[in-house]
Amino acid sequence: MEENRFLHHKFYHWGPYVAEIKVDPDYCKRLLSTGKKLTRPFTTQLAGQIADERAFDLKKDPWIEEELRIYIDTWIEGFRRYAGKTLFKVSGYALRTMWINFTKPYEYNPVHYHNECDLSFVLYLKIPKRILKEKHLTRAAPPGFTTFFYGEEHWSTINSKVVLPEDNTIVIFPSNLRHEVVHHTSKVRRVTIAGNIKFRGDRGNI
Repeated sequence: MEENRFLHHKFYHWGPYVAEIKVDPDYCKRLLSTGKKLTRPFTTQLAGQIADERAFDLKKDPWIEEELRIYIDTWIEGFRRYAGKTLFKVSGYALRTMWINFTKPYEYNPVHYHNECDLSFVLYLKIPKRILKEKHLTRAAPPGFTTFFYGEEHWSTINSKVVLPEDNTIVIFPSNLRHEVVHHTSKVRRVTIAGNIKFRGDRGNI
């Protein structure tokens, strides 16, 4: 029998830097409580086919951005290390928009990206287990999961990443990264928060 042989080598991970970070549960509870009281609809500003999407008032609640900063800073430092861009720096950044999604059965987010910003994120607040069990009912993208797309589809290319949604978890990614969420059918609500970050001034050596 021929012995399997290979050479030591390095390989490159999938292109965009997508960070998945556990979030303080108390912060999530406060966001959910605030989100349920919001009254300003945000649906017309978004690509999602979701009836109940509401905008946060970031000026009224500055604590939202203040407590979010540790997670954004983590993405920035993680990207520096991942990409080997030791000179990469951000002069500052601001949370431009943030909204909460109450997704009911058969509602979904089509493939889209976010413009006029640098980073985007999704924070999973309430993901009922019944939704996660639906992945066994399809051979396509799992319902309720977030799928990211990068580059062209080809047998030699990994052009998509599927992220398992978990309560109190934030996923931060470059805003131009295409993504989607397939509808679920269980009679439960999927509750998430999404938002956009804009860098200020010089981004250093990109």
